[in-house]
Amino acid sequence: MKPTTSSLGAEWAAVDGECEGALAPSDPLLDSCVHAGNSATPERTVLVLGDSHSQMWMTAVGAIAKSNDWNAVSLHRPNCRFVAEGEAEDPECNAFNAAALQYALALAPDAVVTVGSKTEWSSPEETVPAGFAEGMRPLLEQGIAVVAVRDSPRFQFDMAECTAENALDSAACALPRDQLLAAESPLAALTETEPRIGVLDMTDQLCIGSTCPGVIGNVRVYIDRDHLSRTYVLTTVPVFEERFRALTGW
Repeated sequence: MKPTTSSLGAEWAAVDGECEGALAPSDPLLDSCVHAGNSATPERTVLVLGDSHSQMWMTAVGAIAKSNDWNAVSLHRPNCRFVAEGEAEDPECNAFNAAALQYALALAPDAVVTVGSKTEWSSPEETVPAGFAEGMRPLLEQGIAVVAVRDSPRFQFDMAECTAENALDSAACALPRDQLLAAESPLAALTETEPRIGVLDMTDQLCIGSTCPGVIGNVRVYIDRDHLSRTYVLTTVPVFEERFRALTGW
């Protein structure tokens, strides 16, 4: 089974290094900036914004960038969704998002990728955070494509530990999909009011039919209760790229 439990600490998003030169943010709040791909003369630039659930998809975006002579840049802050400033976010998150927006507008990427919905722990209560569409509009108005990824399941138990303890019966850790995700993505309703936002749903790559397991194809899907392993995200790259290109027309 890959990755091994001893290597889970190295299973965060794959990147080439910190943002340097023209990519380096001037605001110290954005010290999380990393990139993957051609940072000098890219054919396209994709910016990944948001919390750790957005950042974990940097593995897929970065892999696509490397194979297509693009550059992928990531800015993230834990527990801080990229939304418009509002009472729902703490002051530090608001400050980070304001700085990230200014960076994004100056960078003028071809597309921004961010997780658009928010799942709850072992619950089908999935929502679009307040201020999400409003936060995207400055980007859309500048002609930047916005791709909102549907959130991944969250478990009340540590899925990595469960699959280690049940190595001979990983199905013991699986939960029904309808206990983890809404029957229909709430992002569908969002596109009715803001059709310029594209929705990328990878649920069928994380859940098999009506079940969401911790292991698929002998690969651990999660490194903890809710973060995807880099090794597993890499297996989804062909599907992610196909759907991403369909949304952007690239």
